[in-house]
Amino acid sequence: DDGSAGIGSQVETYILSSYIGFGSTSVEQALRSSGFVVFTRYTTGDPSINARMNNGCPVIDQNPVAGSEVYAGSTITILADCPMTGQW
Repeated sequence: DDGSAGIGSQVETYILSSYIGFGSTSVEQALRSSGFVVFTRYTTGDPSINARMNNGCPVIDQNPVAGSEVYAGSTITILADCPMTGQW
């Protein structure tokens, strides 16, 4: 540590956690509260009904991957797997 942590040019970085298996709603809220932009993609299921009933749908993929170093304000994409509801 060279002691320059207080300099304004420093950009805060985070090591991304793994969000796989968590509900997409809480993941979105957690990431947004940390200052990230969240883009949620869905598999072929119906996100609207599941998101209202549960905590969103389980996250099955994320980009950047867990362990990546990301800057505050970065965009994080999560892929949520929602089951089909059968409502055609």
